[in-house]
Amino acid sequence: MASELERAIAEVRAGTVTVVNLRSASIGDAGATQLADVLGTNTSVKVLDLDLNAIGEAGATQLADALGTNTSVKELNLGGNEIGDLGATQLADALCTNTSVKKLNLGANEIGEAGATQLADALGTNTSVKELNLDGNEIGDPGATQLADALRTSTSVKVLDLQYNSIGDAGATQLADALRTNTSVKVLDLDLNAIGEAGATQLAEVLGTNTSVEKLDLYRNSIGDPGATQLADALRTNTSVKELRLGSNSIGDAGATQLADALRTNTSVKVLDLDLNAIGEAGATQLADALGTNTSVKKLDFDGNDISSELLGRIKALLDPAARAQRKAEATPVAVPAPEAPAWGGAAAGGSEPLAGAVAAAVACAAPPAAPPASAVSAGAGGDGSSSSSSDDDDEDAE
Repeated sequence: MASELERAIAEVRAGTVTVVNLRSASIGDAGATQLADVLGTNTSVKVLDLDLNAIGEAGATQLADALGTNTSVKELNLGGNEIGDLGATQLADALCTNTSVKKLNLGANEIGEAGATQLADALGTNTSVKELNLDGNEIGDPGATQLADALRTSTSVKVLDLQYNSIGDAGATQLADALRTNTSVKVLDLDLNAIGEAGATQLAEVLGTNTSVEKLDLYRNSIGDPGATQLADALRTNTSVKELRLGSNSIGDAGATQLADALRTNTSVKVLDLDLNAIGEAGATQLADALGTNTSVKKLDFDGNDISSELLGRIKALLDPAARAQRKAEATPVAVPAPEAPAWGGAAAGGSEPLAGAVAAAVACAAPPAAPPASAVSAGAGGDGSSSSSSDDDDEDAE
């Protein structure tokens, strides 16, 4: 019986398959090399999933060579392998000429600063890659700095996943600076790094003017109340962020209160994650009060805080789709039709025919008197103990 790899190779050679899924097939470098041999001329495969296959730099090099000629692969998943800096360098070289790959997953591959630098250089010229996943590597602040430099000129990257990479305030500051000019990045994932108040402050400052970032993930960092306060200030003017993840950041009532105040005016945030913080009744009450007027938040996560089941029940009720719809309706101005302007001259307007004739004759000499301005009047009003509250109404599409 043919092995999983042999069947995949036969299908690729025949050009009868668009998705090759060899996840956890233990193909190693030898298998990757065999696959690369037939991939170079294939025109049907669009998705190649080689996650968790013990592929090292040798196999990555062969796959990179194949990408030099292949024009069909749009998604390449090499997550959970062992390609290292040398393998990343070979793939980066291929990206300098390849124009088909749109999603590249190199998560958990022992890539450090050197590999990140080569990938950053490739992104400086590549215009096809839209999603780059480098989670679980070792790029640190130097690697983040190199990627930030690439983002200053890149117009294609929309999703950048850098979670679990030992990035601190210095790297976060460089990434924030890049976002001052970059207008393509929509998702920036910095989960499980070492970002503190300083890094959060820089990210918050750029969010005050950035209009492209829709999701910012700072879960499992150390921003505390000061960092939360800075981000809250950014949300008072930002109109693009739809999802903000601040779980496990040592945020207390002070930070929660500032975020609540921002939600009273912010109309873009749909998901706010505050799991595993130090928020108590005072901060949660402020957030609940803010939800009383906010019409955009659909999901607010509170798992792992010190909040009573009664207050969680109140928050859940406020996030109910029907309650949100009612608040939105109450906040929408109701236009009152303007009164009709009075007719001018003529019998129909209560005037005499001679008067109408006189007015008509006067038109040739002078402009008619301006009609009284129309007026308009607007009016507007303006508990199960679960630790995660959300609603799934479809009046707005969540990202």
